[in-house]
Amino acid sequence: QAARVFARFGGVPSLYRALGQAGDTCRRTLSTLYRWNLPRKSGGSNGVIPTSAWPDIMRAARLEGVHLTPEDCMPGEMRK
Repeated sequence: QAARVFARFGGVPSLYRALGQAGDTCRRTLSTLYRWNLPRKSGGSNGVIPTSAWPDIMRAARLEGVHLTPEDCMPGEMRK
């Protein structure tokens, strides 16, 4: 999930910039975004974006003209 969203935005730094311009309500750091794609044993979220981040991501996508599909938003283990 995180890798697909990062790719849609053109990378983690691009998503970070888009979130900042969209008014990221949690003021996430760049390292926080990178951790979304790390394994849990390394302090990450195993490729799953926290639900609290989705409203900001969706707002950033609208403002940046990034098209996110429903499949992009589904965690990998839930996809067929």
